[in-house]
Amino acid sequence: MSQSPLSGPSDFLERLLIAALSPAYATSIPWMFAAFCLAIVFTLRKRRAPVRVKVMLRATLPRRLFSSPSGRADWAMTLVNTIIAILFFGLVTIPVALISRPVGEALTHIFPQPRLALSGSVVAVVATVAFYLSYELGYWISHFSKHRFEFLWRFHTVHHTAESLSPLTNFRIHPVDSIITFNILAICNGITAGLLAFTFGAAASPYVIYGTNALILVMAGLLGTLQHSHFWILFPRPLNRLLLSPAHHQLHHSIDPAHHNSNYGSTLAIFDWLFGTLTIPPQRRPKLSFGVQGVERPHSAEAMLLRPLSEAAGTLARQGDKGRAGMPAAQSEIA
Repeated sequence: MSQSPLSGPSDFLERLLIAALSPAYATSIPWMFAAFCLAIVFTLRKRRAPVRVKVMLRATLPRRLFSSPSGRADWAMTLVNTIIAILFFGLVTIPVALISRPVGEALTHIFPQPRLALSGSVVAVVATVAFYLSYELGYWISHFSKHRFEFLWRFHTVHHTAESLSPLTNFRIHPVDSIITFNILAICNGITAGLLAFTFGAAASPYVIYGTNALILVMAGLLGTLQHSHFWILFPRPLNRLLLSPAHHQLHHSIDPAHHNSNYGSTLAIFDWLFGTLTIPPQRRPKLSFGVQGVERPHSAEAMLLRPLSEAAGTLARQGDKGRAGMPAAQSEIA
């Protein structure tokens, strides 16, 4: 979201509409529509007999996404987090330049050497891929940490209490959880920007679409949107160690202990593969249940917004600032 201050209610409404409708945002309605079209194509490929449009629509948008307590909570958190992002996230996210500038200057001071002289198009391709890998690594670090440390888990629990999955589950996140992720991504991207500036010079810019890294926007808009869908989409076998399909992420949300501590990445599987947290889904969808056992009234406003604050404060009070706190009892029931 824009970091400039709001000028009034009309400015806020304009930004709200842009967030919902502009393809500049990977979570916008146009990207959701494109992702669902992609999901339908994958689904129809597996069916030999023709499928009626009414049946396909019912399978694409099941009633539970709108009528179940979990589905309604997803809708509510989508609105809440969009509003909070517009109002505050620009104020609480580390600017990438704050990281990249000292990194580039430090490297230049330590290794005073000529920069690589490559064509602008080659540098743009390298920068595009580098920032995508940086984004994915930052996401993996953030996500892994939230399952590893109790203080962070208290906020991340909100996301895992979803008992049904839909693209709106992407927004079922405590605001503190989002702030942590955005800042880890900013640090990783800042380091990457500094490395690129040192290697290629200040002109090392990626290819962009609507001002966003083209590879990140397309992958997040299509594949990232589907990660929390109810479609059991699994890519061809050679890609299972490269890309994370919706099936991978459904296993991540499963309450089955066999699926715990796996598939932390966003759209790339390579960091899960490298760090030993990759679980490859079977071809046929197993019977899966989602949620976090032992959480009272998980879809209430109190459980999703207020309770994580008090529980996180209690964690600090018990264990101080010593870092790793171990897995809480409730987390032993989730992936």
